[in-house]
Amino acid sequence: MKKHISLAAFWFTLSFQQAALLTIVIPATVARLTHAGHIVFLSQLITLGDFIAMVTLPLIGALSDRVRAKGGQRRQMIVLGSAANVLGLAVGGSTLHVWVFACGFLFAILGLSAAGASFQAIMPELVRPAEWGKASGYIGVATLLGNALGLALTGFLPIFAAYVAMILVTIVGALYTFFGIHESPSSAMLFNVRPRQKPTAFYWVFIARFLVMFGQTLLMTYVLYYFQDVLHTPRPTASTAELSLLALVGAALSSFVVGSLSDRLHRAHIVAVATLPMAVATIAFAYTSSVAWMLAFAVLYGAGYGAFLSVDWALALDTMPSLENIARQLGIWGIAATLPTVIAPAVGGFMLHRPVPLAHSYFYLFWLAGLTILAGAVVVWFAGGIQEDSWFTVILSLTVASVLCLVVTLRCRVRLTGHLPKQGALLIVSNHVHDLDGAFIPPRLYLRGNWRYPIYTVASQRLFESGFLAVRSPRWLKGWMRSFNAGPILRLIGIRPIEDTPRTRPFYSWASEIRRMQGNLPLEEVFEHTFLHQVGAKGLYLSHLYQPRWLHLANQPVSLRAIQEPIRQQLRSKVRDRINEQISSVCRLLEQKRKVFVTPEGRLTPDGLIGLFRFVLEPLRDKADAVFLSAVAYDPLCPGRLGIDASLVSYTHTVDLTTALAAIRPINASHTIAHALAVLGGKGTEQEVVKQAIAELAHLPSGVHLAFKLQRDREKILTRVFRRLVQLQWLEQVESHVDVKATTLSWESRYQVATPWKDKRFSHVKDLYSYLINQWEETVTAHRQLERFDKKTHVDVN
Repeated sequence: MKKHISLAAFWFTLSFQQAALLTIVIPATVARLTHAGHIVFLSQLITLGDFIAMVTLPLIGALSDRVRAKGGQRRQMIVLGSAANVLGLAVGGSTLHVWVFACGFLFAILGLSAAGASFQAIMPELVRPAEWGKASGYIGVATLLGNALGLALTGFLPIFAAYVAMILVTIVGALYTFFGIHESPSSAMLFNVRPRQKPTAFYWVFIARFLVMFGQTLLMTYVLYYFQDVLHTPRPTASTAELSLLALVGAALSSFVVGSLSDRLHRAHIVAVATLPMAVATIAFAYTSSVAWMLAFAVLYGAGYGAFLSVDWALALDTMPSLENIARQLGIWGIAATLPTVIAPAVGGFMLHRPVPLAHSYFYLFWLAGLTILAGAVVVWFAGGIQEDSWFTVILSLTVASVLCLVVTLRCRVRLTGHLPKQGALLIVSNHVHDLDGAFIPPRLYLRGNWRYPIYTVASQRLFESGFLAVRSPRWLKGWMRSFNAGPILRLIGIRPIEDTPRTRPFYSWASEIRRMQGNLPLEEVFEHTFLHQVGAKGLYLSHLYQPRWLHLANQPVSLRAIQEPIRQQLRSKVRDRINEQISSVCRLLEQKRKVFVTPEGRLTPDGLIGLFRFVLEPLRDKADAVFLSAVAYDPLCPGRLGIDASLVSYTHTVDLTTALAAIRPINASHTIAHALAVLGGKGTEQEVVKQAIAELAHLPSGVHLAFKLQRDREKILTRVFRRLVQLQWLEQVESHVDVKATTLSWESRYQVATPWKDKRFSHVKDLYSYLINQWEETVTAHRQLERFDKKTHVDVN
């Protein structure tokens, strides 16, 4: 135990200073010395400091290995690095000149990185591999204690006193470790405790650590300014310290215990699970403006962070290709933590410096941080091997489903009626109205049912291709996303690909597939010259479509006929084989008694009508024990959050699926007002339109599904929708007249429809007015068609 405590002492020093410097002391000093422009200066300073740390770790690590190989001791380099760090802190904390402070800070980072590079190589020399998990647990506890005390002292002390505290802790910690451990030449023999390993697992761990630390750095760098500039707390440094301390309380509950357990469990899986509460808490920060709720989520974040810290170091040693030159290799591993601190402040500074409300910028910043942490959880699982039916995928599916349901519920007013059986092979067929369809129906059904397996969702092949996210990302993110393929992550959460556009696909999609088949060819050797001339893409290669300057072409639809032979025939054959394999894989899921969700239209409806199905459902229906229909309708005209109503019913008749889906689609207030206006010739007063709308509802066929709001106070809801249209100027006033009612005189304004109705939430719809009318008429017509069928052929509401 004495050896572990002596080793952990300097790690405590490193953690104390890093937590205090980056979270409180440096942001507060920058704010005091620069006043205006503090966010930009802070991001630039921290980016430069972390770049120095990133370069220093492997270089000093390699120097430390050479010193050790010649019989020297790493302890001496720890003391020298600590001395340089103390000097830099003394300069930075005692000056009132911002550039002198910046130089002192950068020198302090250089010294701290040099000491850390030498120190982290001592541990595998002195600790047996069987105790790496235990040692990692001590490191985790030291990290948490260092962070806690660093935040507690510097958060409530004056800035100058905080510098003094960091200097004293650095001196004491370095000396305690120097005199508490003993290096002997034989300790270096531990380098040969195992044969050389393949580097694949280490690559996965490196990427995962990078993603997690990127998210954490993005969160912690700017949380003080969030308290100061958005929440306007009276003492932002104290609030930041409280949040960090509560996170450390949660971490303390998990750190040491998990570290010890990791010597008996798979460490990669522990790290993957540990990052899930971190991701959930970070995303939750985006949806609360209450300090109390942020502090509560901080405990959840800390519980995952403590488990992550307690296993992180041991997992790195487990996956090292070789234990020779350990300091250099650990320095390279350290880049996974320092590189994010170079990139994340710059990314965060850019996001917060945009000309949009600051609260909106922080919303997206928290979301980006949470998603990168979640991606780290997925990636690290590759280091241990992924099994789709493992308990990790259950936790991941629960997390993703919960986050999606939370986000959609906060943004929209959602109502889903009907239930699925908990067992059996079930095929759920839905119409496709909006991208939100798949974001709330499968997650809700999954959370209501058996958590062992997800609701498998069949989605477009495009989601599984590099470039899909790039063309849909903000401009500043396009370059980073152009080669990212989300396919492995999507598969983990139960999403399966289907080729739903075999003849016309985006430019980047054809280019990606042809490049895999033939290599990076010039576009002139692949596409017809007439087409290239039309789009202005001559003189390019296939790879150019992934460059930011050409991404405006990448999403342009391209017909298979625009591709030259023989490549066209090769693609046609390959696509045919892919579709057969994809349908077979979905059939296998149904054979295994899984639940499958499909939107066979394959694209968003532009006119409101249910479109042709783009892939064959018969093989899936044959394998399913039961088929359920999920009909979705959106209520865009109702004030407040976007209304979404969905009806889930079992399909037990022989009428075609399109008619059945249309018949059970809910009728909402937007449909009703649009139809009433059409009946009145597009003109009418508020009273006339609302009265006509109520009459139209009364004449609907019995059994038509009504949206939840229309089942309550119809007149009130319809009146609000009409006034919303006037407010949007989608109804324009054409005349006014006096209406005499008993002894009361009132002015009645007459309005007429001003088309087109355009809603940015439905960018694929040219005219929302005709869109809603089409849906009303299609639903009523389909329902009346069902009534003509024999009673043995019907839709049973489950």
